[in-house]
Formats: sequence, structure tokens, C-alpha cells
Amino acid sequence: GPGRGARAVRSGAARSTGAAGRALARSGLRTGGPGHWLDTHRGWTTGIVIAAGALALVLWNYPTPASVALVLGIVVLVLVLLGILAGAADRPGPASEGAETGTARARDR
Repeated sequence: GPGRGARAVRSGAARSTGAAGRALARSGLRTGGPGHWLDTHRGWTTGIVIAAGALALVLWNYPTPASVALVLGIVVLVLVLLGILAGAADRPGPASEGAETGTARARDR
């Protein structure tokens, strides 16, 4: 939702998964193109995962609190994994962008 609490949860989750993905990228695990795709299509992938969880509950004959908790846990786990994989994509950092720009400026002079 648009509330302050919901925004805080979303931004905290995005920062956490992004930091975990960047840590994996620094250690050598980079997701490259698929990670870029996940990052740019984050809204779509989130919607699809949530819709799949809702569909699983709708199609479940007799959902119990345990089955709802199981589906919710799986949905959250998948969303966390997708966020980490999106964070592990190769991205030019501000330092490398500045270095490239500085090199281009020196060459142009």
C-alpha cells in the first residue's frame, strides 16, 4: 500500500536484498544479463510470484492455517531470492563511471 509503514518495509527489503546481492557480486557471483532483466522487471516478477501464491491458495481444496503459512513462506523466500539475484547483476558503479568520464575528458583535451 501507499502508507508510510508499507513504504518502509518495501525500501528496507529492497536495501537488504540489494546489499546481499552486491556482496555476492563482490565475492565473484554475478548474474549478468538475467540479473539485469530481474532488476528492470522487478514489478512484473513480484506480481507473478504473488499471483502464483494466491492461485495456489485458491486452488487448494481445504487451506489450513499451516498451508497458508507454507505458501506465504515460499512466496517470501522466492521474492528474497529474486531480489538477491537482481542485486548481484553487474552494474557500473559510480566510481567506474567517473573514471570512464575522466578518461574520456583527458583524451578529448
